[in-house]
Amino acid sequence: MIPQNQYWKYIDIPDLTTIQDKILAFIQNSTDIMNPRSFQNPMIPLTGRIIQHVPELDATFKNHFNKMIMFAAFYVTWEPKHGALHVDDLTQEHNRARVNIPILNCQDTYTAFYENVTFEREQLPNGEVFNRVKNTDYTEMTRVELNKPALLRVEKPHAIFMNMKNTPRISLTIATFPDSITLFRS
Repeated sequence: MIPQNQYWKYIDIPDLTTIQDKILAFIQNSTDIMNPRSFQNPMIPLTGRIIQHVPELDATFKNHFNKMIMFAAFYVTWEPKHGALHVDDLTQEHNRARVNIPILNCQDTYTAFYENVTFEREQLPNGEVFNRVKNTDYTEMTRVELNKPALLRVEKPHAIFMNMKNTPRISLTIATFPDSITLFRS
């Protein structure tokens, strides 16, 4: 088990309001993410397009964190089931920890972290990997409100609890090189 304060950590991002405003404008003007009928999957990777439309994001990660953005995706939840207990697929571009930035309707929403979770790995027909929870005797260790940027340990079992009064809930999740897990030390 890891220390409780190592599941998540709030981080400061320079020019945060500018970055959030430009990302929201990009979502509204260049995607159909705000349309619930177009919803297919909560994870919507758009790395190149996000960096192109919001160069401040790339500059901040390079200059402030000394990291290169390898993967950036919107995590969109319209219903609680879209944030069910899971661990993220840990391939090369998906780090053990990621920076999550609140974009829309994240106030009063939480990411909870768990221990003692048993998963069964499945490959979905579309090729994605899904880790189905097999047990019910797991324990919540901590939770964080995504009301400001946070470093999240996505290699650990976690679930999203959303405020159903305000949907969709949209956050930006970012994987870096080197892995953002090193930011827990700073």
